[in-house]
Amino acid sequence: MPKKRGLCSKEYFITRQLLPSFLVFLHTEELNEPIITKIKLQKLFYLAEKEFHINLPYIFQDCLRGPFNESIEWDALACQQKGFLTIETKTSSLDRKYWIYNNTSVGKEYWKNFLIEKKIPQSEVKKWRTLIKEFGKFDYKELLDIVYTKHYLEYSKLDENIANLRNDINSLMDIFKNKLDIESYDKLRILQYMRALWKQISEKQKNIQKSDLNIIFSASIDLIKNIKEPILKEENLDQDGINIYEFIEEKSVDLNILPSITEEYFNADIFLEENEKQCLLKILS
Repeated sequence: MPKKRGLCSKEYFITRQLLPSFLVFLHTEELNEPIITKIKLQKLFYLAEKEFHINLPYIFQDCLRGPFNESIEWDALACQQKGFLTIETKTSSLDRKYWIYNNTSVGKEYWKNFLIEKKIPQSEVKKWRTLIKEFGKFDYKELLDIVYTKHYLEYSKLDENIANLRNDINSLMDIFKNKLDIESYDKLRILQYMRALWKQISEKQKNIQKSDLNIIFSASIDLIKNIKEPILKEENLDQDGINIYEFIEEKSVDLNILPSITEEYFNADIFLEENEKQCLLKILS
């Protein structure tokens, strides 16, 4: 399966330090207002991964106010130093400081030309714009409620949900074993990886941040929905399914849960049972 890198995977279309400026640009372009507070900036990046499977170079930590990554703040400061962003400090009526992130004329011009020249796939730009349309209208308190509701309450049933997900993957694998052929390589690879991934997660669950676990879980649910019909009907996978899988695989590698399933690793014990190896060898010989 050829690798097609997403917006923020290993081969970046956007320099990591410019990501806050890009997000603020789209926010001001869509809603005609800046991003107010660090919390909102953090949560929009988190929702970009969890809801839209945009692979970001940030690993979130579980904090009092939900998923958090300190690098986002450092990158925002880097954008300010480069002249792409302004960060204005305000004081609330309760005497608490908060920050307002806005684009400079330099930043606006840069991103307008960037999009005109189509330096990133339009499908990725659409994800970011949809993120802003769906979640940008909320203030930081409302976003906190959304993240807690869709993140922490979901986590309370995660053991049960993981068990159900693993059953779905195993069921598809059992069905698929009887339909293996040389053209089924991509489907087999995805099912192998997902089965091994969730076995590892079940064993390592306590060592994985809740925020990361939920990102992978949400993407896995979307992936199974996407690939179930092509597997049952023996049809080709569409690009959306392949993109979601690649997002999951890259996230898993970044978090040291499971290595990438490369050509030389395809038959490794961690991915295939012995009887499946023999079956595969017959097909590929």
